Amino acid sequence: MDIWIPKEWLPKVTMKRVHVHWTAGPKMSRPDEAEHYHMILNQDLTLRKGVDIRLNSYAKPPAPKGYAAHTLNANQYAIGYSLAGMRLAKQSPFDPGPDPITEEQYTRAVKHVAQLCKAYGIQVSPKTVLTHAEVTKNLGIQQKAKWDIAILPWQPKEWNTAEKIGNLFRSEVQHLLEKGEVP
Repeated sequence: MDIWIPKEWLPKVTMKRVHVHWTAGPKMSRPDEAEHYHMILNQDLTLRKGVDIRLNSYAKPPAPKGYAAHTLNANQYAIGYSLAGMRLAKQSPFDPGPDPITEEQYTRAVKHVAQLCKAYGIQVSPKTVLTHAEVTKNLGIQQKAKWDIAILPWQPKEWNTAEKIGNLFRSEVQHLLEKGEVP
């Protein structure tokens, strides 16, 4: 199984950000979930193709029919990448539900997002590579109680905040890009 996103899924268009999500669904994504994202990483590490990235590369609103509506009022030039899981999860007190995202998914997501950044010339920063939980603070675009991804189920409780998770994720993406091992 190839660990990288197929090149044919990465059309030559302008994209400026990557928003990382979880589906809040089962460990294997459903077809209807793919309507909201450009790609979903299942817990068996298979990648489901979602909406064509070209539909989110538009110069001015309104968005084209069928675009990936993954982040409220922030989808223009933004790639929606999601990890399948967190069905029935509760933020406080934290309960990951029966399908928590996995460390293996997270590690693969770092690789995929590094590939997306390279393919689209996206510089890694808190405004360009972020989790859905960071959108309100980092972009100033109010979201509706989205806490994906502000908790990693395998991390100690005190470590889990949107900012800490986002900073960790970005540093790992940047490290991969600097190593030069991303296709």
